[in-house]
Amino acid sequence: MTVGRRYRVDVEDTTGSTVAVIDTFQRLAFTSKISSKGNYEMTISGDDSRVNAIGGDYLFRVWFTDPGKGIDWINIFTGIHKTPSADTFENGRKEWASFGPSLEELLDKAYILYAAGSSEAAKAGISSTVAREFVNENIGALATVANGRDIAGTNPIALGGDPVIGGFWTGSRARKHLLTVLMGLNRFSIENDDQIDFRVSYLGDYAFQFDIGRLGVDRTTVGLSAASSGLNAAGNVPVVFSVLRGNVSRQSKTTSRFNEANVTIGLGQQSGANRVVATAQDNLSLAASSIAQREMIVSATDQTTAAGVLAVAEARLAEVVARENFTFTPRQAAEMVWRDYFVGDFVTVEDDQAGQQVNKQIRAIRATVTPGQTQLDDIRMEFEDLEPPT
Repeated sequence: MTVGRRYRVDVEDTTGSTVAVIDTFQRLAFTSKISSKGNYEMTISGDDSRVNAIGGDYLFRVWFTDPGKGIDWINIFTGIHKTPSADTFENGRKEWASFGPSLEELLDKAYILYAAGSSEAAKAGISSTVAREFVNENIGALATVANGRDIAGTNPIALGGDPVIGGFWTGSRARKHLLTVLMGLNRFSIENDDQIDFRVSYLGDYAFQFDIGRLGVDRTTVGLSAASSGLNAAGNVPVVFSVLRGNVSRQSKTTSRFNEANVTIGLGQQSGANRVVATAQDNLSLAASSIAQREMIVSATDQTTAAGVLAVAEARLAEVVARENFTFTPRQAAEMVWRDYFVGDFVTVEDDQAGQQVNKQIRAIRATVTPGQTQLDDIRMEFEDLEPPT
């Protein structure tokens, strides 16, 4: 590798062997998310011989280093090569690009393929336990026809420990999308003030692990005082983002209501006047004006009770109602990404427009890397207004 480059991509085949190391790309961009699925794209010369070594579902592992800032090589993102693209231009120049999702693709590609009423589809338990069961029964060791699944779906994925947190959840999700169900459990835990997050980690040798629990580190100013030696209540150095502090080059605050829904109507089993119906609504959004009500029908035909239908409607409402969204472009200052904070962490943000500090979780980090010796990067972060769980 060329001395001085800060980013590299190690390409691993389906046995976990490294088949290519790339640090001279024309474009590299990736988005890392917590409790959701990210993605990446990378473009190199189409004449690069390493293209021939890359096959379907190979892993693209992005590494970063900055010795001057005390950061040794660290794996900051892993994606799965899904879509190759080869272009030839009129001047004879060739480009080859790879596009793919993050490791949460293992969750996104599966459904809960069990019959309604089965213990694999209908659950009642602590959220983290329920999530692990759904994963194990649909992409893990129990994703077998012998266990009652419609088709076998076992993947090389292990389960991390169960923290047994997230609130008590009841519901039935027969034939529902696995990642969507897990995101609903994440939202359910947030609404019950017992937040859990999830991710898929890479173990090496083309093996993976589903992790769930308190994954984000508390780096807020909660508990910071003159007597706390610069540490917050969790024992960590706080990270505070603010334009006025000089560590943010741009702050954007948006509330996208263009396609929101603030009322979801869940339709359960039976028909006509006997149909089980439940409605969930967001009162704050509804109060915006006399015409603010925007509705969405939600299918909950696997539910027989009003409580079950309501749970489905509430989960969908949490996904579609408009929320205030903060986006920051950080500057390389005293705090550095991938050294002082990571995706999923809780930090303090100074809302310069409102003149107050609020605690938020970093829900996504997107990096775009320019070609060249110095490999300059453009980092964008997305936040959600969440307090660190205790």
